[in-house]
Amino acid sequence: MGKSILKYPLGRVLIPTNDRGFASDLAEAYLRAGYEVIVGLDNFFLDVACFDVIHIQWPEEFSDWKIPDSREFERIQTSLKRWARKSQILITVHNLYPHGYEKNPIFRNLYGFFYRNASLISYFSESAKMLVNKEYPDTIKKPNIVHGLFNYDRLLSGSGDVRKARLGLGFDHSEFVVLVFGRLRSWHEVSLLRKAFSRCPVRKKRLLMAGRYFEIGPLWRQRMRRFRWTTWLKTHGAVIVNGYVPDDDVHRYLEACDVVVVPRIHDLSSGIVPLAMTFSKTVVAPRHGAFVDYLGGTNNPLYESGNPESLSSALVRAWEADRDTIGRDNRKIAEQCSWDKIIKSIFLSD
Repeated sequence: MGKSILKYPLGRVLIPTNDRGFASDLAEAYLRAGYEVIVGLDNFFLDVACFDVIHIQWPEEFSDWKIPDSREFERIQTSLKRWARKSQILITVHNLYPHGYEKNPIFRNLYGFFYRNASLISYFSESAKMLVNKEYPDTIKKPNIVHGLFNYDRLLSGSGDVRKARLGLGFDHSEFVVLVFGRLRSWHEVSLLRKAFSRCPVRKKRLLMAGRYFEIGPLWRQRMRRFRWTTWLKTHGAVIVNGYVPDDDVHRYLEACDVVVVPRIHDLSSGIVPLAMTFSKTVVAPRHGAFVDYLGGTNNPLYESGNPESLSSALVRAWEADRDTIGRDNRKIAEQCSWDKIIKSIFLSD
């Protein structure tokens, strides 16, 4: 698991992110543990308060999710060095590289700089730790800790009315509803889904696309590919939800589906796995990175990364499986995962 050098209890924690997702869950876990916690990206660049812990999530957020120019890089370096002199720097690893910038040398330098200034590096899986240690050898010299996943219990609706959720989105009870939730970050992911879904022989399958395609690149290419993708979805009778899904509506899509697909090609991990498990859903995920750690030993179907034939076969296995049993088993796993346990692991590990 690793050894933590962070001591409990400390006083004030800064989570420098504007993320609207799990950041609030993390902040509330800190509060329950007795910390005073502040959330917000701008606080990282201000020198107007003192914090005992700076809990970093995504280094690329400090350059607005884009490749930093020399001035931005220097500004980030200056702030991090300042914090490192007076605070403990905790980094939770989400990605090996920023999405869409795999192997980018500038982002590799940025990540490396954060890791070199870290007091502790935390991971959701052992595979993530191994991959990061290999890509960024300086992390081996730092304290590393693997604490496991979290859940999304706060998004549960309470009613769990599957019939109502399906009817509300236009699905018949006999249809096999495949949910893709969140952003598609590359045309490879889009192509993987299109080919796999088209080849899948399940007759009454329907795709529920609760997210949109967005990829780094020229605007004209974005528009052309988005038009092609949307046309394909409509031609195949998919239910399309393009806009941002607020927390209060997330349950509608998870309750309505039969399985949740993770169409990642290279990504280290995905929050879709604990989201699906929280809602007692079967997960179809690629056989790489942390996904094997999360789903190995379960009956959730895995497929060969980037292989549409393999994904198609995994969808068939999910259709034929006892999804109620898999869902209950997934829910049991989700119940053992929480930010409270993560905070405890980070600060009390010995």
